[in-house]
Amino acid sequence: MSQIISYILFTVLILVIVKKYLDKKGHPKALFYLFFAEMWERFSFYGMRALLVLYLIKDFMSDRENNEEIAYGIYASYGALVYLTPLIGGYLADKFIGYRKSIIFGGILMALGHFCMAFQNEIFFYGALGLLIIGNGFFKPNISTLVGSLYPEGDPKRDSGFTIFYMGINTLPKIAEKLVEHGRDINTPAALIRKGTQPEQKTYRGTIGNLAELVEKHNITPPTLIVIGDVVNQLTEQQLKTPGFLDANDYVQSVSEKIA
Repeated sequence: MSQIISYILFTVLILVIVKKYLDKKGHPKALFYLFFAEMWERFSFYGMRALLVLYLIKDFMSDRENNEEIAYGIYASYGALVYLTPLIGGYLADKFIGYRKSIIFGGILMALGHFCMAFQNEIFFYGALGLLIIGNGFFKPNISTLVGSLYPEGDPKRDSGFTIFYMGINTLPKIAEKLVEHGRDINTPAALIRKGTQPEQKTYRGTIGNLAELVEKHNITPPTLIVIGDVVNQLTEQQLKTPGFLDANDYVQSVSEKIA
């Protein structure tokens, strides 16, 4: 939790510094809002890149035998279309609706897409991906063009304006990845196996996030084996109760530690 708070505070700090710098150097006020909008678009993209396959395999399509093949196919299609649709979005903005309206429309579609992802239904899921793809097509190519249009031709501040803008593209996604990665890690299945002879050997299931709570609740003492990862859900109760099984079986990808 402390890591998540620190990442959020760091993001806020960057925004405050950028805002003060832009005001001090006399950049157009709209640059900060475009920087902020692009930052969250990158958060959206990198968050989906980190979680989409995991969500499909472990939750949404967990009951299908070939779920990994389907998940990677969906991910590949999503990634390809996210880079294809800006060609269409840029053309439509340039010829018909304009950059500003295109950015607003794209942002609204992406927000609706993420909202629809909250519902575990195939219509909502594929509809959400469609909204994210189309929204990105309208948003992504036009926001950079709009940044350029903020400055008159030959303005020496244009280069520094683009430098600041692209800092939001290249720096803030790292924070997004860390937030997503941390959120995934604390929910990773885990188990504590208090070793001993049968039937004294006992198993306590939970997640990485509540291992300390399990230790305190059940007064678990060494020697104890910590098993981390999805293998926790694949082991049968009989295997977990069998002394020596976890030490000898190469299939179990586990971390052996003694609790201090």
